[in-house]
Amino acid sequence: MGHLKHAALSSSDPRGVWLDCGDGVRCRVEVRSPWVVRVLFVQGGTLRQPTTWMVLGEAGEDGLQRAGVQSEGVGIASHEAGSGGVHSHQLEHQVGIESVKQQEQGEFAVADVPWGGRPRLQLMPMQGPPLYEMEESRDVIILHTSAIRLTVTLSPLCLSWSLRDGKASDAPFAADRASHPYFFGRKSNHVKHYMERNRGDFYCGLGDKTGPLNLHGRRLRCDMTDALGYDPKSGDPLYKNWPFLLTKDATTGISYGVFYDNTAASSFDLGCEHSNYYGLYRGYEATDGDLDYYFILGPRLADVTRRFADLTGKMAFGPRWSLGYAATAMPLADAPDAQVQIGRFLDECTANRIPCSAFHFGSGYTSIGPRRYVFNWNRDKFPDPKALIQRFKAAGLRVVANLKPCLLNDHPRYADAEFAGAFVRNAETGRPSTSQFWDGEGAHLDFLIAAAVKWWQTGLREAILEYGIDSAWNDNNEYELWDEEAECGGPGLRTEGLGGTQGLAQGLAQGLAQGSAQEFQQGLAASGPGKGAGNLRAVTGEERSDGLACGAETSQVASSINDSEAATPASFATEDGGSVKIGHVAAGRSVPIALARPVLALLMTRASYEEQVRFQPEERPYTITRAGCPGVQRYGQTWSGDNTTSWDHLRWNVRTGLQMSLSGMFNIGHDVGGFAGDPPDPELLVRWVQMGALHPRCVTNSWKADGTVTTPWMHPGVTAHARSALRLRYRLMPYTYTLYWHAATENEPILRPTFVEFEDDERTFDDCDEMMLGGAILAAPVVERGATTRRVYLPRSGPGGNGPESGDGTPASASSLGWYDFYSEEWYEGGQVVTLDAPLEKLPLLVAEGSMVPMTAEADDFGRLHDEPSRCVRVFPFQGVGKATGQLYEDDGLGWGFRKGAYRLLTYEMETNKEEVRITVASEGSYKLPYNEIVFAMPAGEKRPLKLSARVESGLRLIPGSFQWHE
Repeated sequence: MGHLKHAALSSSDPRGVWLDCGDGVRCRVEVRSPWVVRVLFVQGGTLRQPTTWMVLGEAGEDGLQRAGVQSEGVGIASHEAGSGGVHSHQLEHQVGIESVKQQEQGEFAVADVPWGGRPRLQLMPMQGPPLYEMEESRDVIILHTSAIRLTVTLSPLCLSWSLRDGKASDAPFAADRASHPYFFGRKSNHVKHYMERNRGDFYCGLGDKTGPLNLHGRRLRCDMTDALGYDPKSGDPLYKNWPFLLTKDATTGISYGVFYDNTAASSFDLGCEHSNYYGLYRGYEATDGDLDYYFILGPRLADVTRRFADLTGKMAFGPRWSLGYAATAMPLADAPDAQVQIGRFLDECTANRIPCSAFHFGSGYTSIGPRRYVFNWNRDKFPDPKALIQRFKAAGLRVVANLKPCLLNDHPRYADAEFAGAFVRNAETGRPSTSQFWDGEGAHLDFLIAAAVKWWQTGLREAILEYGIDSAWNDNNEYELWDEEAECGGPGLRTEGLGGTQGLAQGLAQGLAQGSAQEFQQGLAASGPGKGAGNLRAVTGEERSDGLACGAETSQVASSINDSEAATPASFATEDGGSVKIGHVAAGRSVPIALARPVLALLMTRASYEEQVRFQPEERPYTITRAGCPGVQRYGQTWSGDNTTSWDHLRWNVRTGLQMSLSGMFNIGHDVGGFAGDPPDPELLVRWVQMGALHPRCVTNSWKADGTVTTPWMHPGVTAHARSALRLRYRLMPYTYTLYWHAATENEPILRPTFVEFEDDERTFDDCDEMMLGGAILAAPVVERGATTRRVYLPRSGPGGNGPESGDGTPASASSLGWYDFYSEEWYEGGQVVTLDAPLEKLPLLVAEGSMVPMTAEADDFGRLHDEPSRCVRVFPFQGVGKATGQLYEDDGLGWGFRKGAYRLLTYEMETNKEEVRITVASEGSYKLPYNEIVFAMPAGEKRPLKLSARVESGLRLIPGSFQWHE
């Protein structure tokens, strides 16, 4: 098919237009909201991947279920092909609502994708008012939303984007390449999209990318690999397939994003490739799948990330204990006396006064010899695992277990899973598709098959949750299967009229009758070499006799996965015309592994998440995943994978984490101390713990050749420094938990590059090692060996110039911004580079003036860890006149009561002038606070009086006081 050249308007409807591009290609341009427009190409009336698991259904602005939304009248168009001109009607549409709490039910909006995916051709509902108006001329169509002006040049086909309020002569802030912007392979399934590029464009996102935050000039892949020991500056790809690119246009300063809804492996060329024929351009290329992308207008980077998270789903709101410090190490669970070693870890935590909220079991608990076997307990190493787990529970720690989605071919339950039809299979043979996995060969579970989900959730419940373990750590789920014949999901398997099928059928029937996976295997063996199972293949929709349409556009796993009747038995035809049934598979179309790998990682995480909810319905689940694609944030936390103990990894992991945050992964972290390589020396250990203490996920994790376990106390001379960093983490828990809530409800990154908060300050785009923790705290972790000072650039402009305040303590208004040292409370003027003292025991932190940072008031009571109830709001007032708003979110930290109003949101408003600092506190929600007073602490040198007033219940006292920093 090659390059598309021309297009013509075919039809329009209230949500978009169809273009006829010739050669059997049609293009759908669809308006989802004033800021989000979808562009989809359909070849020959079909799609390579008819379903999506990444994008939510359309049920309101940016695809989220809404309630209590206010409407605003705007001019919108209706159109009939060939009529020309503008056709405008004054109609209502939803605008400006980014996250809405359902007032009627007192619950927060939730949305998800069906298990089998959402039909990609399921367009937005046609009822309701149009979301755009249109102008038409002979060669150009212009679509207007209230925010975007999209110009579609028909010959040659080219899309360009500008602001709705811009002049017609204004240059667009984004545009397709002038010639040949779209390509579809004739002999392959490759698709390509090219856009214009400016030399000064700033590119970021794409998930867990290494190196500088500005990706300009690089060629990067979106794929998933088990990237142990990756290069932290240039390694690519890592663990996530995340085809979402953010751009700040160099010409206009407008920020926007492009998200390609395609789970095939792809690459982004961001200025690495040059051609004399095309000028400056950038390109996206996918090895398979469809060209289906969403254009997302900011106009600021923070807006782009927020809208993308609405499109693909909000971050899971987990329990507060998941924000505490946690520990794991492969050598502990690998040790011959693992139960003793892990119990000793708990004792040493207590002896060294290290605050710890959870312990993560490495995969060694599943070993038989040197290999790992998911859901198997090694009783030689763990003679009484339930007793060990109860020891942790008694000490107030939660427990997490490592799980893997691949069963080695000698796994004790391999035959059971094969019998159930639970594996990714070879399309030609029907047998499990095997691949290298650690030190053996194995088969991966196919989470597009209902039987696989049920097998997994049963194992999770019986071997993990019923033992007292709280959470699933979904690991090694990159699905590195490179067999081109491998496929997932689909309608089932059958044999054709080739030799050996009768023996196969008899074996299947016998296995079914007796419920024996072993006899099932014997039946396969009886069919002879090269026969039987070697002749299995997928049944097509036309071949089925059970009335199910397997050619449907979606493969729907039952809403209740444990209900086996919701899945369809696979049929096997016999030579005499009869049939037997075995296993259960999802009714629907098979998916090639090339399109399914990220989806399987996402669904694995979802399966774990939902089983945890089913097992413990009163608690919010906490799950972790290493791999995935957009949408996986709906279910779990993630991290940067198997890094290495080095100063380079410490430095560059900061940036990788920030890329992940920009990409919509807000609940992130790194293996503190480094996973692979040599053990950290004392200095590197402390600096790692300090950096990790700022992240939502703070877990020490290690695998060292000499068996060393990375712990905060591994170097006694610096244990106090590591402990101090972790105690800082717990003292900041009220602040970080509030950020966590904002991330889950308002799509605000917990960690942010400074340019997200201060986009108008060009110097914040310089590559640096600083980051913002929320809108208030500027962190400058030390990432150089031997450094005892830290140079930090202090942004000069207040965030009030960047749009609406975030509510997390960020200043709301100030013409210029000053900064306070977090410890000494010394004030600095913004817009300059300062050099801060940074001895080994100190993590340099600054706070933007106008901020109010809630912390715990008690310095020495860590027995309650993440649930410490005392509160002190540190007030960092403007030096002159200013206004600011901050919030403190509280609930029980564990359950779902917040959905029914059992939360407390304290909003405090500060006004300052030369004479006084005035703070007013208001309260929302019915949760009974575990404390009856809040201390408000001004800087020690502040001379102005603090005046407090409250619109809260009489039982809560607001007290002016001081902040005690010592342990």
